[in-house]
This record gives sequence, C-alpha cells and structure tokens, in this order.
Amino acid sequence: MNATDVEIVFRGLPDSSTRVEIEHGGWDRLGDVGQAWREANRAGWDGILPSYRDGAELRS
Repeated sequence: MNATDVEIVFRGLPDSSTRVEIEHGGWDRLGDVGQAWREANRAGWDGILPSYRDGAELRS
C-alpha cells in the first residue's frame, strides 16, 4: 500500500489562540522511494501551510 499517515492536532493556548500541529509519517512503508517522496511532499506542505495560516489569521 502506498499510503502515509497525517495527524492534525489543535491545541488551545492560554492567550485564546490555537496551535495546529501536523505530523506526517509512515514514509517507511513506502520502501526505497519513501525518502524521496518525503522530501517532495515537504515542499508541498511548505507551499500550502502559509495559505492556511493566512486564512486563519483573516478570521481571527
């Protein structure tokens, strides 16, 4: 199976803001291509996360 795991946790902070923690794992299940896919996928996260942050800031 060519699948990985993504876990997203929302943590309320004392200042009433929210910390979002994202853990993307399971790359070992992909065998020899896992490391290359991990690096390529990191570029995807780096590209999309600023948009999520900006959207959340607009709503606060």
